[in-house]
Amino acid sequence: MAGKRRKSSTLGERVRQLRNQRGMTLARLSELCGISVSTLSKLENGQTGLNLDNVIRLAGGFSMPVSILLNEGSAASGAFSISRSGGAYNHKLPELDFEVLHNDLPAQRNIFWKVRVKCRTLDEFGPYHSHPGEEFFYVLDGAVEFLIRGQEPKQLAAGDSIQFDSALDHAYLSVGQRDALILMSNTITHAKLPGYIDWSNLEPPAEPAIPLRARAAIKSGHVRRQKQAANQLPHRRKGMPS
Repeated sequence: MAGKRRKSSTLGERVRQLRNQRGMTLARLSELCGISVSTLSKLENGQTGLNLDNVIRLAGGFSMPVSILLNEGSAASGAFSISRSGGAYNHKLPELDFEVLHNDLPAQRNIFWKVRVKCRTLDEFGPYHSHPGEEFFYVLDGAVEFLIRGQEPKQLAAGDSIQFDSALDHAYLSVGQRDALILMSNTITHAKLPGYIDWSNLEPPAEPAIPLRARAAIKSGHVRRQKQAANQLPHRRKGMPS
């Protein structure tokens, strides 16, 4: 474990703490993260929880990685982190149980979770998740039916993994009698990392400009090759049909 950490608070207490530090109203936080004022109020008062999608949106409202939102401890002092079984923060929902891993490095750009998938239908899962960044998960145990809205379901067994654009509407379902267990990672940032390429906005490369003299040389060579090819054809006799 990197650095000394204070005892973790509940998510609602943490949100209230961050709001007060920033002099931020519930209405302003709602505007920034897209979660209703009533839900934020219930969260702060311990009357409700949030799904993964909304936890990530909430972190975006505070302009911080999820790892920092979920951990109010002091900044890490080393360049490594060890996660012990039954770690500092667990978040249980009807459809998914999250155990947060490696949440004590400063300015962390990825959040890591061990997730138990308890739902077996899309109705049990609830609304599709979607959030900025990329997502990866590896199936540790059981089997998962992975859904992306508008695409065929993807079946993943233990040992299978997938990485995808998490802005796509997606969902996870357990297949079979026992709950699936997955290891998940999300990138949590609105800023683009060094080397990031937005493939969706790339335009076809422009053809290189050819200097006038070079274009003339190319044209001359093309005409010369046409004449050479014509000279190699057998000569037709006069009156012979062409």
